[in-house]
Amino acid sequence: MTSKLLHIGFIGLGIMGLPMALRLRAGGYELFFHTRSEPKPEVIAAGAVRCASAKEVAERADIVFVMVPDTPDVAKVLFATDGVAAGLSKGKTVVDMSSISPIDTKDFARRIDALGCDRPYRAAMTRTDAMAIIAAEVGTAIDGDCYEALRAIV
Repeated sequence: MTSKLLHIGFIGLGIMGLPMALRLRAGGYELFFHTRSEPKPEVIAAGAVRCASAKEVAERADIVFVMVPDTPDVAKVLFATDGVAAGLSKGKTVVDMSSISPIDTKDFARRIDALGCDRPYRAAMTRTDAMAIIAAEVGTAIDGDCYEALRAIV
């Protein structure tokens, strides 16, 4: 990760994702998002940029956060024709914060990692109030540089 202000992507603006995304935007990060429903007015008012697909979010963001309800939802967001995987390139990072099957998470990490991105797939548990990453070893562990880059934005 470089010292420039990172572009952040967020997919899943529900009860947990919305406050996290708004906090990132309030921190000055350019925020690209995709949601399957109409976005909440406060997201638009905050200046976040709505994307037509998860693929577009991945194309425009350096780090893509995923916070969706269940394992099939994560699979769709990541691997649909217009999903995150289709928009990834070298140097991008995907952080899945969904509460899903650890077995499937490891498979998703393997599939995303196979695309050749530097630090492509990380899973993390978060605290909404502090936006702090507190644990990160599912699939592949967050390495020191990636952890520090993520810690710096939350």
